[in-house]
Amino acid sequence: MLKPTIVRSSSVDSVKNDGSAKRPVWLINLAATSLVINALLALTLVAMPFGKARVPPLPRTSLTANATFHPMPPPPPPSRGLFPSLPPPELSVREAASPPPLAASMRVAYNRIGKAGSSFMISLLTLLSTKNHFTLDNHGNFAPSKDVLAQELRSLPNNTIYVNHAGFIPSEGDLTWINVVREPIERWQSLHYYAVDPALRRDKAEQALAGRAKDAKCGCARLEFDECIDLLYHNNCPMQVPSQIQSFCEPGERCSRELATARAHERYLVVGLTEELALTVKLLEKVLPQMFDGAASLSSRGGHRSTNLVNGLTHTSLNGAISTRSRAQIAERSANYVEEKLFYEDAKRHFFAQACRLGLLGSETLREFHASDRSPPPSPVP
Repeated sequence: MLKPTIVRSSSVDSVKNDGSAKRPVWLINLAATSLVINALLALTLVAMPFGKARVPPLPRTSLTANATFHPMPPPPPPSRGLFPSLPPPELSVREAASPPPLAASMRVAYNRIGKAGSSFMISLLTLLSTKNHFTLDNHGNFAPSKDVLAQELRSLPNNTIYVNHAGFIPSEGDLTWINVVREPIERWQSLHYYAVDPALRRDKAEQALAGRAKDAKCGCARLEFDECIDLLYHNNCPMQVPSQIQSFCEPGERCSRELATARAHERYLVVGLTEELALTVKLLEKVLPQMFDGAASLSSRGGHRSTNLVNGLTHTSLNGAISTRSRAQIAERSANYVEEKLFYEDAKRHFFAQACRLGLLGSETLREFHASDRSPPPSPVP
């Protein structure tokens, strides 16, 4: 065994000359050294999660003359589990590559938009509620006030999807919002025929037709959609595209496209497209597996309540046909068409980007979409 060499210093001498000392000086020095090293190790372990620990130098007087000091290795970098990285600055939290973690018990609000695929969605949700063991709360009190809507959502149980033609309200807790939008003019023409479809609306269809007949100048009674737009255009009647923007604002709130777009991006987990219902279902299955697991395979069984092509009440038969002339007339005269169109196009870009990030589409598909999206607006009406 090597014999330790004692360092002569003032502190050591004081201990040596102390008649009351019962232990060898070299043993006292080793004990002091051990205490200092243990304290530094504890300091390093505490500082490791927050970055590199700054270790003070050891006192020279506490080391023996022939001792060798080995500095502590640098601590590992901070754990990414404790400090997860944020998404890139150009993406919001909703646009992160992976969907946010979802609770085992959750509540979903689907404030559906009329004539935007909601009948298909309700049929699919009915099948899924049995398969995935959640409750479908489909309301018939359309367009509830803000207070009524807030009360209905507050009392919504766990593992429930709330469905209604309703606005949006800011909510706290685990409430998740979803919706589906449709190209504005396509939706307008669908509403035109649906309102007077006796097979779907019975007495309400006759009431709607009677209301149109009262306005000989602008009522469009018994007219095809193209004929109706042409009538409105040449009679200088007001044109108003049925709004989808309003569905993303609170009831009674002063709404704008900018506000609705911000809500669609930040408060909605998914805003799907009627024109892409199959892809919408796949996206919902990806981000809401608790409720939409198996949705893609069940979607072929979901009923789709289409408006009839031939209407025995109005004798119209061109449901689904929209001329380029009508589109141009709407673009020129409708007071809100530009805002509704811009809102829809932004929702479409956001939808396809989200689908690509989640691996449901290739990047080439997204590039093709962006290229086709730069088409010029309709030409002026001659």
